[in-house]
Amino acid sequence: MRPEEIRTEVLQQHGAIRDLLARTELAARPIASGDRRNLGPLRARCEQLRERVVRHIDWEDRHLRDALLTANGWGKGLARKLEHDHGEQLRVLEEIAGICRRDRFPTFVAARVLEWAQELRREMQREESAIRDRRAFPASIEPTSTTTG
Repeated sequence: MRPEEIRTEVLQQHGAIRDLLARTELAARPIASGDRRNLGPLRARCEQLRERVVRHIDWEDRHLRDALLTANGWGKGLARKLEHDHGEQLRVLEEIAGICRRDRFPTFVAARVLEWAQELRREMQREESAIRDRRAFPASIEPTSTTTG
């Protein structure tokens, strides 16, 4: 894929994740305020969100990370940051999935989901800033040559 195609796809996927985050937050807010009746919908949203974010991370690892690794300049550093961030996001996703499966402490579960949603939004904003920066992620990436001649 060309860098512009990767950039466009990342932004579209982030938009879809933001929509799902908004629906998840909508389900979490009443529970965080003490309403215990709708934990089932929150669990379902959390699972949908987990599945969507995992698919997104897999896609980025295949396309965005590889494009960054072939870019000159900041690309390798951004690829390492992406790997680190994805590892942390997957760890937190599994934590969220685990606590969403429990019946105990629904207020804590909802509060943690709301906190994580904000963290994920910040991460997506940072990533979007990086891929919009033409110095770090140019419209055309020329692979770094490993041959001499």
